[in-house]
Order: sequence, then C-alpha cells, then structure tokens
Amino acid sequence: MKPLPALPPQTAGEWAYLLLSLLPWHAKLAPFARATLENRLHKHGLGKEGAFIHLLDGQLIDSMQTTSKYVSYLMAATALNIYHEGGLYRVAETLADSIRENGGVLKKKRWIVSMKKTADGPLLTSAATNTTPSILSLAAPSSSCPPS
Repeated sequence: MKPLPALPPQTAGEWAYLLLSLLPWHAKLAPFARATLENRLHKHGLGKEGAFIHLLDGQLIDSMQTTSKYVSYLMAATALNIYHEGGLYRVAETLADSIRENGGVLKKKRWIVSMKKTADGPLLTSAATNTTPSILSLAAPSSSCPPS
C-alpha cells in the first residue's frame, strides 16, 4: 500500500506527491486541502462544544498524535472513520447499548438531515423517517440543536 500524502502539504515535495496521487473525483475535496478539523467544527457551529471536541481530540491523539486544532480535516475524517479497539466506534456502540437498555429504538445507517428543539427534547429527522425525541435526547445535547 502506498503511503498517503501529507495533509496539509507544507513543502514542494509534499505538494508534488499530493498532486500525483489525485484522481479526477478528488477535485471536489480541493477546498478542504488546507483546512483543519477545528476550522470545520467552527464552520458548523460546533467550535464551542467542549465535551464533543474533547472526545474527538482523544481519538485523534490516539490515531494521529495531534488534536482537532492542528489535524488536517481530510486526515481527521479518515482517522475518525477507521475502527480500532477502544476508538470512536466503541463509544458509539456503548451509546447504542444505553439507548436499547433504556427502551429506545436504534435505527442505524440513517443520514440526519435536520435537527431542532421540541418541547419533548431534540428531534432529529433522517432522510428516511423521523426518530423519536426520547432517543435523541441521549444522543445529542440540546445546546447543539438550532432553535425551532
């Protein structure tokens, strides 16, 4: 397996290796080549979610030896998506177990398209169906939801 290019590239050699590694569909990733995860968290209103950032940083230190402040956004996406024992995957499985143990129904492989506060708690809407607020109050802090 070929080594991955350094991201963000700093030297002429790193830029050259990156450009030679690209495929046509990679063009849509170009705007993110120099972004850090911290940049993207702020862009999406998550820059002040301390507990969430602490969780991400713990995983990044383990896999990338750095934090969201310094890690390339593209490398962070890869690092956080790879399963390793005790990683972010294990946190998700523990959360899923808690939801089930407390009577919740877990619907996996759903893309969340909106999130809003309701009187009963946060309500996340997936592309396929609405999920119940009682489940989501375990998964999403109310402070993360935009006002309804």
